[in-house]
Amino acid sequence: MYCSRLLKIKLFLNVLSEKRIQAGDVESENGLPVTLVDARHGLDVRFFCVSHYVENLYTLIRFQSSRISETKADNGALNMSDQGRAVIDADGLILGRMASLIAKRLLEGERIEIVNAENAVVSGKRLQIINARKDFLNVGGRTKKGPFHHRRPNDIVRRTIRGMLPYRKTRGSDAFRRLKVHIGVPQELESSEKVSLSEAHLSRLNHRYITVGEIAKSIGWKV
Repeated sequence: MYCSRLLKIKLFLNVLSEKRIQAGDVESENGLPVTLVDARHGLDVRFFCVSHYVENLYTLIRFQSSRISETKADNGALNMSDQGRAVIDADGLILGRMASLIAKRLLEGERIEIVNAENAVVSGKRLQIINARKDFLNVGGRTKKGPFHHRRPNDIVRRTIRGMLPYRKTRGSDAFRRLKVHIGVPQELESSEKVSLSEAHLSRLNHRYITVGEIAKSIGWKV
C-alpha cells in the first residue's frame, strides 16, 4: 500500500519537474533546488528535496518487501519439508490435555497425524458425559453455520483441537490444516513410528473416564 502511494508521488514529482521553469531558485546545501515554479499554473512549489527523499524511500520499501516475501517463502518450505510429520497414538490419552499439547505444536508449524482417535478418553462420570452429549444434540441452529453435531470419534477429536486454536485467524486456520485424525491406524501409517504423550497419559487420572469411541456410539456413530 505504502509502496503504491510513494510511486504515485514519485510520478507526480517527475511530471511536475518537467513542466516547471526556474525563477529565482534557491539552492540548498546539497545543491538541489528548493523553490520551483510550475509553468502552467504559476504555483510556487517548495520541494525541500522531497523528490530525492521519495526516490530513496521508495527503493528501500521495495527492497524490504522483497526480503519479507523471501523470508515467508523460506519459512513455509521449512515447515513443510524439514520438520516433517509426527504420528501420535491417541490410545489411552486424555482428550483435553492431548488437544492442548497438539494445538501448541500445530501453531509452531508441525504437521501431525493422530491415530486410534476412538481410544482417547474423557475424564468424568460415564452417564453424566453421555447425557450432556445427548442434550447438546437438541441444540439447533442454522443449517450452514451450525452448531454441527459430530458423531464420529475422529471428528470429535478434531473439533476439540480446533477449539484450542485461533481458527478464525490465518495463523490458526493454517495450523488446523496441518492436522489429520484417523480412526484406528490407516494402512499407509502402519509402518510409521508412533509416539505417545506422557503429559496426557491415562495413568495421571485418579477417577473414572469414558472413551471417545463409547461417546460416539452413544450419540449415533455407526461402526
